Amino acid sequence: HGLTVKWRGPIHGGYSGPAVANGRVFVLDYVETEARTMDGTERLLALDEETGEVLWSHEWATTYRMLMFTYATGPRATPTVDRGHVYVTGSTGRLFCFDEVTGDVIWEKDTVAEYDTNIPVWGTSSAPLIDGDRAIFLVGGEPDALVVAFDTDTGEEVWRALEGSTEMGYNQPLIIEEGGARQLI
Repeated sequence: HGLTVKWRGPIHGGYSGPAVANGRVFVLDYVETEARTMDGTERLLALDEETGEVLWSHEWATTYRMLMFTYATGPRATPTVDRGHVYVTGSTGRLFCFDEVTGDVIWEKDTVAEYDTNIPVWGTSSAPLIDGDRAIFLVGGEPDALVVAFDTDTGEEVWRALEGSTEMGYNQPLIIEEGGARQLI
């Protein structure tokens, strides 16, 4: 009576939704390394879609000390999978591009260090958008780097736009056709 559970697996804290692609499930989580310090580890897990077996994982140390305590529970942005790559936004402005099969890091960015990003009290929350050979992220950086497009293969900056005069929101960017023009919203 109802759905049959095929498998279960332990996942730590966070609000990231799973991305399912090419027989794999990708999900982000967070675990505090020492209770009540707000220091911990974010992690991307790649699970087998049929069995739940962990195929690979990648962890990185982070601190949630710049977040409001009630928001310091884990990543919010769902991974984006495209053409053999997995793109990830961590809660503290870390951006990654992984090889979908091996989990190798293809490129990474620390937006706080590289773009003078001011992390909102709720953390970085928007999933990356892939547009051809560009990975578009809400970075919230300066100067004029609220939105930044990176080359999907190299991580090199392709363009940046908009003054970061306000904190980043929760939604990921999207592209629409309106008024006879293609627009990034």
